[in-house]
Amino acid sequence: MNKSSFFVGLLLVAILVMFAPASHAQTATNCQSAGSTINCNVIAVGSSAIFPSAALAAVTGDPLRGNGPLCGAGGTTATRFWSGSASGRDPRHLLTNPNIPDEGGTVWIAWDNDTTPTIICAYLSVDSIVGQRLFFSQGNGASGPSNNGTLLLNASVCTTAGANKVVFVWDTATTGLPLAVYNALEGNPGATGCTAGALPVNFTTASTDVRSEDALFVGNQRVLASDGAATADFPTDSKSSLGYGGSGGSCLIPGTAILSSYSSSSAQSICYTFVAGQLDPISGVAIPPSQNVSEGLLAMLPIISITNSASGSGGFGDLFNNRGFNDVLSHDLAAGYAFSPYGTATLTRDIFLGSNNVNGTSIPITVAHYLEREPQSGTYTTWEWQVVRNKESALGGGGLSQETNICGPSQGATCPYLAVPNAACPAQSATAFPATSTCSNYASWGKNGFNALKTRVIGTGQMVSVSNTAYTSGSCATSLAFPCITDTFGYAFWSLGTFGGKSNIRYLQLDSNDALYAGWSSTDGGNNGVFPGTDPNQNVAGHPTGLTAPANGCAGYFNGDGGATIQNFSCSATNPWPFPTFSNIQSGNYRVWSINRVMWFVSAAGGTLLPNWTTLNAPAFWLSAADQTAPNPTVGKLPDFLPFGFCANLAACPNATAPTLTYPLHAFRSHYTVPAWGIGATSNGILATGFGGVENGGDVAGDAITVQAEADGVSFFSANFFSWVQ
Repeated sequence: MNKSSFFVGLLLVAILVMFAPASHAQTATNCQSAGSTINCNVIAVGSSAIFPSAALAAVTGDPLRGNGPLCGAGGTTATRFWSGSASGRDPRHLLTNPNIPDEGGTVWIAWDNDTTPTIICAYLSVDSIVGQRLFFSQGNGASGPSNNGTLLLNASVCTTAGANKVVFVWDTATTGLPLAVYNALEGNPGATGCTAGALPVNFTTASTDVRSEDALFVGNQRVLASDGAATADFPTDSKSSLGYGGSGGSCLIPGTAILSSYSSSSAQSICYTFVAGQLDPISGVAIPPSQNVSEGLLAMLPIISITNSASGSGGFGDLFNNRGFNDVLSHDLAAGYAFSPYGTATLTRDIFLGSNNVNGTSIPITVAHYLEREPQSGTYTTWEWQVVRNKESALGGGGLSQETNICGPSQGATCPYLAVPNAACPAQSATAFPATSTCSNYASWGKNGFNALKTRVIGTGQMVSVSNTAYTSGSCATSLAFPCITDTFGYAFWSLGTFGGKSNIRYLQLDSNDALYAGWSSTDGGNNGVFPGTDPNQNVAGHPTGLTAPANGCAGYFNGDGGATIQNFSCSATNPWPFPTFSNIQSGNYRVWSINRVMWFVSAAGGTLLPNWTTLNAPAFWLSAADQTAPNPTVGKLPDFLPFGFCANLAACPNATAPTLTYPLHAFRSHYTVPAWGIGATSNGILATGFGGVENGGDVAGDAITVQAEADGVSFFSANFFSWVQ
């Protein structure tokens, strides 16, 4: 689908209400079980991008407001913490045939007392779009739970030590999640063993790195819609419909899950809606009203593996270390990811910004291996619309896509793009690459006699782990005739925890702009592609003490005590780590970024829920999570993102007042109309005086435009930058 038809076809609208950081009395949302008095106001689901910052808010409190640990007893009492694996259950899982599968992910849990907890917070990290489905979908109670999705914990967590999944936060539960905490979350308080009850706790809030309008259309309905057995190339087929829905493109029953090329991980799309008052398409229950608020700006990084670093090899490591490869053009990446007949970058030297003849030595032919995420991911969606599918890359009269040349389910054995030419392997295989197999995942195939490869990873963790792995001849898919391709190219949102200890990965400039710093090696701390800030042994089991911060690094734990057990967090005093400034994103020069939004339910249409720290609620929690990243050297802790708004004047941030916020972002993405259900007019969320207005419409494909230009347009001409797309 081209851009114009994309905007005509967009669905749905959400309303954004800016943070109003004032105290507001609210009855606590208790854990589900009857008679429970435990505060479970913060049971979050969604994006991995702010997973670490949210954990810091749980264990350390708000650095601007001086609160004690938000999910502890307050004051100086330390919060207990555990992280590991869990699942989210769609409340309609029994209303379809086959049943809607549970969604696995990484979870952290924080609480105040092992035997008699009074507050429990949790965050399940899944795909942004899956998280929105789990949050908004409504059960009808007929053959399953009522209300929205629930957090599921296997009983084994009661005897499983915390896995230290959050960098710089140490898991205190070394023998397992306490019985009282587990049973409270699973709806069975007072049980003598770890026993799941009938009412596991509901998700009370969600986090997403793509707006709800874009999530539903380009990240869910696009996946489900029938591909009609169309050919796979632009412009005949723009891959607007991927065909992973049920029979005939139905979204009312689970269809074909999208599988990883490296594991049994998968991603599933199911019908849902987020619009207040509309009926859930499966259960028929009305969707309750909610608030949708901007949390912070996320930087997307192009990443490469540098394992192939032998001088003269032509691998990414060679180009990066020996030939000055530190920049890549977005248009070259569009060609590479699309494997398009209109121009394909199949070799490492094809995206090397410079001469193929350096110092008299020609760069040899080395194949490039492109890693792509699942379409249900907000990360994928951002990369798709801001790099691969942007208008400037519309070669040959049509746009490109990461899905170009990837066969849809209905194409079957007629698909011409199989890993082994002429092999009838229409079914996805979760072990197609790098294991030995004669069949292929739809997204695991070669091009031009295996001169390039494109494979699917599920989740940010797998994107990073595959990029960081050096494949050897023993782990290559020799039966597929694939060479040992170590030169991977991928993408991920910046987060300190995401890249900690990943020594085989570097990030690149994009179109000569650094996402994290003003310059590649500049006065504000440019790191020349090396990920800043983490000890390579950070959060490794059995390594809680004696960490020595490396150059430009930090070590220890925010919930440490400085004693013999757990070292306090600190950065090197002699060579302090310069926090990323996100200068080029602030100015709008850097191409790929998104604003993370957070959401929670409110009591009535058009209502608001104000932050409350005394009885902790979701708005206060997310505001405190944003404060963890405030660009103030005296309070800033973990710069995983640029907060959308923060208190520059610390004296103006007590709990009971509404301070004036500073908005560090000088650019915004233009929004476009979502006309299908006619809920609210398109709005960029900018008033004549700057940020603070109502926000409607999608924006993942929007052009970056200065806030001042929009504000002046509103003030002087009553005009807005609507439907401007890049």
